[in-house]
Amino acid sequence: MDKQTFWHLFSLLEDHPIFINNSNCPQTPAVVQLAVALDRLGHEGNGACIDRSMELWGVSHGSLVNFTRRVLIALEDVLRRELEWPRAPERHRISEAFANKGFPGYVGLIDGTLDEWTSADGIDGYTAPSPDNPRASGMDVSVSGTAIRNRVMETALHQEGF
Repeated sequence: MDKQTFWHLFSLLEDHPIFINNSNCPQTPAVVQLAVALDRLGHEGNGACIDRSMELWGVSHGSLVNFTRRVLIALEDVLRRELEWPRAPERHRISEAFANKGFPGYVGLIDGTLDEWTSADGIDGYTAPSPDNPRASGMDVSVSGTAIRNRVMETALHQEGF
């Protein structure tokens, strides 16, 4: 992600209520939370190591989880507010365009990724997530949406694994 995109994304998220609390212990600034979450989501394998992120950003494991959760919640709210599903006539035109490409009845697309994180496994170091390793963690992020003339009309964010 380039700087311009980062700052634009931050401008959309910075005033979200999830980044505000009324306690005597203020939250880490939203810009830092966004940077940490994007760094975490943008790496895999050894680059996604919790210890690497903790050392790089100087934050705890709990903060890494909280920052990521907050950013995803804020992002989902912004997407729901900023994007709209096309009305019936436009959906019909979209469906016809998909049918002409061999996909009758379609009005949208789905893309997703499984972000698997490694986890500490005692003294033995780090192990990859697996069904046999309940301490491993990961997150399934799926984004569905429709684009018309290069304009995103609707999107939904689905997350699992926290």
